[in-house]
Amino acid sequence: MSRPPAPAGAPPTRDWCATAFVVWEGRILLHHHAKLQRWLPPGGHVELDELPDDAAVREVLEETGVHVELLGERAIDAPGPGSSCGRAASSSRGSRPATSTWT
Repeated sequence: MSRPPAPAGAPPTRDWCATAFVVWEGRILLHHHAKLQRWLPPGGHVELDELPDDAAVREVLEETGVHVELLGERAIDAPGPGSSCGRAASSSRGSRPATSTWT
C-alpha cells in the first residue's frame, strides 16, 4: 500500500524495501519485474508498522505465489508489530504467477 504524496514543503519521507532470496534444491526463485524489464528476487516496500522480515515474506507470496518462512537467527532483535523471525527463506512449492521462475 503506497502512501499519498507529501504536501508541498513537507519534509521528505523515507521508504524502506525488503528482499528475500528463496533457495530451493539449489535453485533461486526470481520474478520478472515488468517496469525494470529484469529478473529479480522478490521484494518490495515495507508498509507502515510492518517489520522488514514480515515484508519480505509478504512480498514473496504476493509476487510469486510461493509461501515461505524465514530461517536462521535475526540480524537484529528489534521489537515490532510482527512476529516473524530469521533471515533465510524456506519455501513450500505452490502455484506461482507466470512471471516467476526458478533459476
